Amino acid sequence: MANSLIPRHRLEYIDLKLKELISRYDIVKWPVDCIELLIRMKEKGDPPVRLVSTRSLEDDADACTIYIKDEGYIVKFNRNRFRYPFVTSSDRRTNFTAAHEIGHIALEHLVIPARLKSRLESRMEELEADEFAARLLMPDRLIFTCNYHAFAATAAYMKVSRAALRRRLKNMGRTDLVRSCGKRCCFTCGNTGFSAFARFCCICGEAIDGSKRGIRRVVYPAMIPQDRYKRALACPKCGTALEHNKSERCSICGTYVFNYCSGYFEPGGDGCAHANPGNARYCEMCGRKTYYHRESFL
Repeated sequence: MANSLIPRHRLEYIDLKLKELISRYDIVKWPVDCIELLIRMKEKGDPPVRLVSTRSLEDDADACTIYIKDEGYIVKFNRNRFRYPFVTSSDRRTNFTAAHEIGHIALEHLVIPARLKSRLESRMEELEADEFAARLLMPDRLIFTCNYHAFAATAAYMKVSRAALRRRLKNMGRTDLVRSCGKRCCFTCGNTGFSAFARFCCICGEAIDGSKRGIRRVVYPAMIPQDRYKRALACPKCGTALEHNKSERCSICGTYVFNYCSGYFEPGGDGCAHANPGNARYCEMCGRKTYYHRESFL
């Protein structure tokens, strides 16, 4: 779902222009800092963009963008309202404002002078720029892979204000996400797969200290499938099937079939010997590298 006031064909146009922007500026990681994005747009110069900080804007607006033929776009920010880097929810409002102005540029709203547009057309362009900003900063895949057990923390992670996140969920018809129970996940990497007794995240090695309620949820697949005893179903090195193998090593190449903590191989044998899941890069019990990770099987 989206803003119901925007016609469907214009929503499709917004999606098209958003994909072009993401591709042009090679945006691969979220959340997006739109001040940094504007600086990249300025450096690229296609289209030409200038950034200006001023104390005087009409109607005390947060920002505005003007287009001058043969010169390009000038994005003006209200110095009295601009606080960067973002800290508070009201600071992060600036990130949405910057995304809104980028929307005007990407959607080519400003090529036609405002004096030639009706009030309704100008209002529709503002709604479209808002929708563009919401989809850029809070894409569906981010919305559906975040926890909402701490709403303010989730908004901060996305670099948007609480009001912007609340409005996005409302327009999507998914305010129910706020009431859903937060899924257990690592604060650092978003891993959702934990053993009941885990002390460390098996993906990034960070201590979890009994708290597994991070913001982002990421599912890391079992790259080396195991049986219920945590034996690899096939040798991670040579690929030999191990269904009937009762040994801890592959009968062909001698590779260990268990994803032991690397402490298992320390001289003296006094290290951790925990057998970890098939996608574990770090030991769930002590945080050291696992055998599979040490041998570059993962």
